Amino acid sequence: MTYLSDKSRKEKRFRWKVVFFGLLLVLCASWPTSRLKLYPYAEHILVAFHGVYQGVVSLPRTLHEYITSRDVYEARIALLEARTEELENRLMFGSIPGERTATSTQTAVHTTDSVVLYSLAEDISSLYQSVILSLGFKDNIQEGSVVYLRGRQAVCTIHEVHASTSLCKLLAYQGNVVEGVVIHDTETESLSLVGDGGGNYVVTLPKETHVTRGDTVLYKADQTMVLGTIADVQNDGQDVFVRVYVRGAYNPVTATRFYVDKE
Repeated sequence: MTYLSDKSRKEKRFRWKVVFFGLLLVLCASWPTSRLKLYPYAEHILVAFHGVYQGVVSLPRTLHEYITSRDVYEARIALLEARTEELENRLMFGSIPGERTATSTQTAVHTTDSVVLYSLAEDISSLYQSVILSLGFKDNIQEGSVVYLRGRQAVCTIHEVHASTSLCKLLAYQGNVVEGVVIHDTETESLSLVGDGGGNYVVTLPKETHVTRGDTVLYKADQTMVLGTIADVQNDGQDVFVRVYVRGAYNPVTATRFYVDKE
């Protein structure tokens, strides 16, 4: 039985070999003709396979190039934004209305050199009264210094200085009074701005005031700095005063980069 079984298996293998070689001879003989018929189908298969293969092989390189180029792109944007803010701060010295004395011009040129600080946290317990900044006395930050945003828009004064941080109290915190000025040609009008919380102010002025919507309000103590822009002037016929709303630069959501002049 075993002998017959082995013989049968050998015969089957031999028959399969004969069939295989026979088909191979037929294919070789008919290859010039069949190749022309099979080529259109094989071409699509090969193209699809090559596309998939190239996609799989190049995926790590593509991911690396995407991540690298995005990092470079974001770093470039950050650098350009910082440069733009620096130029805006310097430009403010040449854009203040009215005449400037030689002494004030020299001071302005000196104070264009500034230090960059970043917001670490905001105090939301009382309508945004203060902000914690990222530098302290190790970085020569001085108590009483005015901190500003791009374009020298004053937002707060250094209230407490620690080793690596400082507490900056907002100029526009609720109820705080800040002195400002509006300059029209050679005419200057003083304003006492009352903080309205966050970064805005309210001013009460006599009816004969000349301030209008869109006027820039300068910081009286340092007129190279801006406190805000007049957003609205409400004139009630029954009042002897007008109510002026000043929109400041500070926004706790968007403000991240701060500046202070070097001592």
